[in-house]
Amino acid sequence: TYPRGWFDGHNVKLTFDPDASNAMSGAGGHIVMSGQAFVEDVWWMMLHEVGHLADFWCLTDSGRARVLAAVGRDIWDKPAKEFWAQSFPHAYLPPNRGYSYPQYPVSDDLIRELLDECEVTALKYPSAIWKGDGVSGGTYVGLPYRVVVHTTETGGLPGYGDGWSAPHLTYMPAIRKWVQHTDLKTAARGLRNPGGGVQTNRANALQIEIVCYSNKSLADEHSARLWVGDLTESHYADLKAFVDWTSTEFDVKPVWPGRQAFSYTESNAVGFRMTNNEWDDFTGVCGHQHVPENTHWDPGAFDWTQLLGEDMAVMPDNVQQFWVDVFDELGKLDPKTSASFAKALVEFKRDHPSTVSGITEGYADGR
Repeated sequence: TYPRGWFDGHNVKLTFDPDASNAMSGAGGHIVMSGQAFVEDVWWMMLHEVGHLADFWCLTDSGRARVLAAVGRDIWDKPAKEFWAQSFPHAYLPPNRGYSYPQYPVSDDLIRELLDECEVTALKYPSAIWKGDGVSGGTYVGLPYRVVVHTTETGGLPGYGDGWSAPHLTYMPAIRKWVQHTDLKTAARGLRNPGGGVQTNRANALQIEIVCYSNKSLADEHSARLWVGDLTESHYADLKAFVDWTSTEFDVKPVWPGRQAFSYTESNAVGFRMTNNEWDDFTGVCGHQHVPENTHWDPGAFDWTQLLGEDMAVMPDNVQQFWVDVFDELGKLDPKTSASFAKALVEFKRDHPSTVSGITEGYADGR
């Protein structure tokens, strides 16, 4: 039994363990990430749990947790009914047994002070209900921000494997509500990311899932299921509001890849997905189907025009631009043949109207 259940306002880590020394060293314990904790919640935890610590912590700008204090019984020196706070002002994790840190008797005032220090620093979408059940995918790698659209292929809100494959947010068309799983300042985990290639989740990808189906045949199996092609203007208005917000907060542009797949086969054809370079440079809105190193083809028949508007821009073609630059440089070296280079460039652009990813790299099978 946990105090108050669902919280949303502070970052407080409650660690329950039969051996508090294990919890102290990070070797064990049941951890509950919580917020909006009250003084009585902390006292309740300490009085009712056997072997316990309340680690008050906050997030640094780098996304790492900095422990402010661990509140609980001093298992070495103090009587069992006396509760003390050990302060770790410079630590990232609670210390191992044997180190000496300042100790303070726990009081209501001290707990309030620690709670105030732990105000949530998570970046939240204002229209979302904070759930906080997503597992962080780590820090971003410093690329331009982009929005990635998924469909859940479910009729309701998924569990995302206990948060291990959760996006940042899920949009529920049936009730026109957003749920946020993960801090937008850290990566989500909705994309496959095999080793040796580009970063996907950590490529400053702001990921959203829409509770609907890209696979129409699955949607048609049950009347309560929503096909992505049946999203309404109201739904797109909600989605556009999020994209507009990311434009303000993250400078995401109204740009899309300029091509759309309606099946697994189309999305995995050579040349359809972004190249590694295109993905790294991209700052717009794309689907799961456009991301390198992945194979899923959602969001299928999603209406990009309703989301981004009739005047939405198409991302530059990096492969084409590469050859433009090559022909340009060769022309500078030998001006007499510049006309030939120009003719060759026209022919290349005619024959390769979109990205030719297969020229330089292949794709790994993945999510």
